[in-house]
Amino acid sequence: MAGTIVADTLTHSTAGSLTTDYVVNGSAKAFLVGNQGTATALKSLNVSSYVDAATGNGETNFTNSMDSSSFSVPGSHSDNNSFYQVRRPSTGETTSSKVRVRTYDGAGSANDDEFVSHAIFGDLA
Repeated sequence: MAGTIVADTLTHSTAGSLTTDYVVNGSAKAFLVGNQGTATALKSLNVSSYVDAATGNGETNFTNSMDSSSFSVPGSHSDNNSFYQVRRPSTGETTSSKVRVRTYDGAGSANDDEFVSHAIFGDLA
């Protein structure tokens, strides 16, 4: 059964009220929990595919595009001796329909990480 709920404010009996703008604007529009080494999406939302673009490079493709290539992508990974980088729009690797993430080992070399996760915050197209 499909339907529509129209509301400007959500109210909880003990926690107070909040406008629906916070829900719409403050919610992740996509997320991925994956294994970069096998290019496997373990859990995801609004992700059509997760692709191994090269060693240390994973590309998350969205089911529903963002309104532009300017969005926030906080992320994390499992290797304490390496670091995680989200490529920005100027490189062409992040567009309204995908984001490229990279992981490196402690020496700065590209490295596939067993566990990566990131969320996408912004506006859908």
